[in-house]
Amino acid sequence: MSAKRGKAVVRKAAKGYNLPPPLPSTQILCDSTKTRWRLGKSIGTGGFGEIYLASFDVNKPVGSDAPFVVKIEPHGNGPLFTEIHCYRRILLLDKIEDWKKTRKLKFLGVPHIVGSGSHEYKGVMYRFMVMQRYGQDVHKMFEMCGHRFPLKTVFNLGIKVLDILEYIHANNYVHYDVKGLNLLLGFGNGHENEVYLVDYGLAMRYKEEGRLLKDDRPDKRYAHNGTIEYVSRDAHLGVFSPRGDLETLGYNILRWASGILPWEENLTDVEYVQTQKTGFMANIPSLMKACFPQGSPPNAIAKYLEYVCSLSFHTTPDYEHCRKILRQGLKVMGAKDDGILEWKPAETRKATRRPSSGTGSDEENLEVKAKRRRKNIGNPLQSVRNVRSASSGESSSSTEEQDDSLPTHSKEKSKKHVAKDNRIHHDGLNLNSLKGEILTPAMEAILNSRQKKASKGKKAGSVFLDAPPVADPDYGTILTPAMELVKEKRLERLSSGSEQSFPEEDRKKLRQGTHAKRQKKVGSACASASTQMSPPEPPKPNTRSRKRVSSPDLFE
Repeated sequence: MSAKRGKAVVRKAAKGYNLPPPLPSTQILCDSTKTRWRLGKSIGTGGFGEIYLASFDVNKPVGSDAPFVVKIEPHGNGPLFTEIHCYRRILLLDKIEDWKKTRKLKFLGVPHIVGSGSHEYKGVMYRFMVMQRYGQDVHKMFEMCGHRFPLKTVFNLGIKVLDILEYIHANNYVHYDVKGLNLLLGFGNGHENEVYLVDYGLAMRYKEEGRLLKDDRPDKRYAHNGTIEYVSRDAHLGVFSPRGDLETLGYNILRWASGILPWEENLTDVEYVQTQKTGFMANIPSLMKACFPQGSPPNAIAKYLEYVCSLSFHTTPDYEHCRKILRQGLKVMGAKDDGILEWKPAETRKATRRPSSGTGSDEENLEVKAKRRRKNIGNPLQSVRNVRSASSGESSSSTEEQDDSLPTHSKEKSKKHVAKDNRIHHDGLNLNSLKGEILTPAMEAILNSRQKKASKGKKAGSVFLDAPPVADPDYGTILTPAMELVKEKRLERLSSGSEQSFPEEDRKKLRQGTHAKRQKKVGSACASASTQMSPPEPPKPNTRSRKRVSSPDLFE
């Protein structure tokens, strides 16, 4: 018997498409104009294919300084076919130069096609496209800068991309996938401040002869297309529009400036991401607060996002107005509108600590309390420490300093101890640490009931049976607003020494007595209400069981 041959390993691109097998550097490609190209080494893979260095000098090996690249994919993939057609319609060099002259632009970051064709290798047909070579992508620079750009770089990047999107939209296309990985810098010295938007594999033609080819009705065939963290609300519905590209750019700008997006913690759940975006875009101040929790957010970014939200589906965006907003952001920070991109880590913003009492407005004091509350709830161990320090007259800041001074093995031991005793735990909240001294018996009973309901809910690990339709950074705990107020008051009394903690036995008696009294009151109230509503009737045999009367939920 002959030995069985192993199956060839099929390489996959980032978006699940098949990658071609590595092609040797001796391969000669011939494009549709009969121009011959020699392949060099592979320099990376995209979402649909692989990219090689290339040269039209087929008699010499391709060097590392080659000015061209070839993008190759199997014929069965398809996105490169869409990209080539987009290039041939709108990304021709003559057309780009005419636009630059009309708009009086010195530079426009749209690539142009050099050549394209098909190539056969080992009996398999491949599609290829020859392009000009570009430099590093913006996302790589973002990582090098510590996941935050200086605001001057953020605004200049935004202005450059707006120029590109205006050209693409004016030629009846939308890009559909604006992100740092698809923004490439110029190649070589003197081109460091040039930015090109590449990868038109998802580009869609949305208009023809002034008529929209598709309305704003949801289309599941195209729903959630693109890179999920930057996908616009329209794209989540399968709708493509110019305002969608502007919204996607807005999410990029927001992340370049702050380093985070509120929905990036759960990108595998596209419906969750869609709901978060819908809620936050309906409340821009809450979005800015979530992205800039420790400092004042740039007003220019908020104004840009508000303008995007004001656009209707059929409205042609005012690109110059968007550029003016970003230029005003440069002016406010005292930076020049020179288009220079500074690739250095952004300065760390230090949060100014506002006094909690004595000075400052009531709104400021409430905001400081809310921030502290969210911080304590997010860390179960810290919640316990803050209660202990408050009862002993110590400040929370000194407790944090003592915690930082602990050895590493002591911290790990404490975390393991808390995790072991954490029988009731949802989304980082240890309810056991809040019971007894902070929460009232009634609040404990309600929370226990809600936990039992939550454990039977559709979504595992979620505390809420019905999640709020609008995202709110302050809505991050299972405690209701009334419970939060009670907890704050009890913490204040504990810190001042006016309220002492009870032993565990006394606490149990208090809870049992309070629950019995409440049940007695509810039962008598229901009995009196039923007496007033209807006259007494003699009992009838085989009647249906009466509905069970439950105690009202005082804090819902």
